[in-house]
Amino acid sequence: MKTKFQSKYLAILLLILVVQVSITGCGGGGDGGNGNYKPTNGNAVFDERWESAASGSYSPASGIPLINADEGDWGVHDTVSSSDDCGPTPHRAEIINSNGSKALHLTSGDSMSGCADNIWVAIEEIPAAGINSGFSVPLTRNTTISFDEFGSLVNPQSSLNFCVFKPCGDTVSLMLADNNGNVLAYVMQRASDAQPNDNFSSYREIFLDPDAGSYTRDLFADFRTIPDFQGSGASIKAIVFEVDEHGEATLDNLVIKEFEPPANSGPVQVTEAQLVGIWRRLDPSHTHKGKEYFSDGTGWRGSYSNGLFTRESALTWSLNGVRLIDNRVDGVRVEDIVYFDGSRMTTQRVDNGKYLNWQKQGSGGGAEPKCDLVASTTSNPNEYFQVINQLNSGLTWYFSNAIPFGADMKPSECTLVGLNPGGYAVTFQQCAIADAACTSTFGPTKEVVFSVQNNETYIVEVNSNFFQ
Repeated sequence: MKTKFQSKYLAILLLILVVQVSITGCGGGGDGGNGNYKPTNGNAVFDERWESAASGSYSPASGIPLINADEGDWGVHDTVSSSDDCGPTPHRAEIINSNGSKALHLTSGDSMSGCADNIWVAIEEIPAAGINSGFSVPLTRNTTISFDEFGSLVNPQSSLNFCVFKPCGDTVSLMLADNNGNVLAYVMQRASDAQPNDNFSSYREIFLDPDAGSYTRDLFADFRTIPDFQGSGASIKAIVFEVDEHGEATLDNLVIKEFEPPANSGPVQVTEAQLVGIWRRLDPSHTHKGKEYFSDGTGWRGSYSNGLFTRESALTWSLNGVRLIDNRVDGVRVEDIVYFDGSRMTTQRVDNGKYLNWQKQGSGGGAEPKCDLVASTTSNPNEYFQVINQLNSGLTWYFSNAIPFGADMKPSECTLVGLNPGGYAVTFQQCAIADAACTSTFGPTKEVVFSVQNNETYIVEVNSNFFQ
């Protein structure tokens, strides 16, 4: 690998100093963009298919050319063009015609310069230049991402032990940054001996099948693998697609949207045992709603407040084939189950045809762990401290100040503590656990200092990278 002395993540770190460079429209009749982010209407919150982009080649040799595409302006960047010591750039971005539609194609050549031969495109808001004003893609519990990508690299090399900028080694990747500086990288093409880089608390790599061609992921669940990620109020602030020496790749049909059942959904056979548990609504403006089913045919309707499910009214329920029947205080609700994968379910109301999306709250299968309220400093808390143990071992923690309380947790457990608004410090350590108590501790300790304000929940997800 060549030395990468110029950061290729100016865009992902939101540090592009556009006032010091010329922003130009290059190639393919590009006009330099209109400076406006064009949010998509409908179920998709981001839908980039490149159909409005001008066909042709865009070279980063002079300034930062902009590809004015469906969702806004994508800047074209490379390392070679950023330094006079690197020589002329062989890299280019192209809007190509493929099977009657358009797509983005990146090519990384060999500059023979000793500089990093990478090329990438990035979309984000750049206030100083008035580019993509208001760019922000909501990231919620039911946000998914899908895209088509085909690429190849020439003799790719890995370099995890000598990595300066991420992803490490020769790769083709799609990266997304949230509003708190966390970066998720989907890595498609790479060296055969490459290993995911999990050495950073605000960064995560997910290796995908390099030959799949089409990809669909639970974006929120993937971001939750990042230790520093906070789901409340999260949004995507930058998207980067990159080829890092030497090779080429095509990207198309990049869609970020709210979860919906497959188009061919129909009645789905499930068992009563699969329905037992707590289910939370995923539909916008209804995520505070939930319901709980017991194996004896009883249950509860309820609501969520800061992650805590509160039972409100009793119900009885039954399953007749694919038809789910709830007997509630306010009447009988009849729904057909049209999608079910163990952790997510879509039902369709028989009376009006409306679809309702649900996520099961429980361990395993991608569902969220059910959280137990273990203590509270006030009788009616509105602020909470939540811990989710994603380790394969036990976890012990205690408040380092203010509150003489702590807890021992098994793997996959979740605990919730009600608090008064204010500042707190909590110390964590791994432990060997038997039944519900730690028998011995091991490894380093880590203290987390935080504060909660009115109606806030501070969440700590402890995984294998937490203590690094």
